[in-house]
Amino acid sequence: MNLRTTWTLLGARALLLGLYALAGFALLPTLLERKAPTFAAERLGAELSFGDNRFNPFLLRLVAKALRLARVTEPPLLALERLARADRSIGAKCGLVRPSPARIIQCDRASDAAPDKLGSS
Repeated sequence: MNLRTTWTLLGARALLLGLYALAGFALLPTLLERKAPTFAAERLGAELSFGDNRFNPFLLRLVAKALRLARVTEPPLLALERLARADRSIGAKCGLVRPSPARIIQCDRASDAAPDKLGSS
C-alpha cells in the first residue's frame, strides 16, 4: 500500500468517526426531544417532558434529566431527577462504564395505597 492510499483510508476513517460522533452527541438528543413526547402521547396517552438529555456514542450512555411522565389531568405517573443508562455489555468489557443509579424524586401512584403497604397483601 502506498502512502497516498494510507492517508486516504486514514482520512476516510476520521471522517466516519466524526460523523458518528456528530450523530451521537448532537443529532440523537435532538431527535429524542422531538420524537419521544409524540411517541408517549400516542402510545401511552401521557405527556413526556424532560429538561436535558445527553448521549455519549462512544460509551453508549444516555442521560436524561428532569424526566416527567404524566397524564394531562392527573398527577405525574413518574418523575425522575436524573436517569442514566449505559450499555453494560460493551462498556463493562472495556472498563469504561460504572453503575449510575437513577434517583427518583417523585413517583405518584394511581392507587391510594401508602408506599409502605404496597408490598403487603
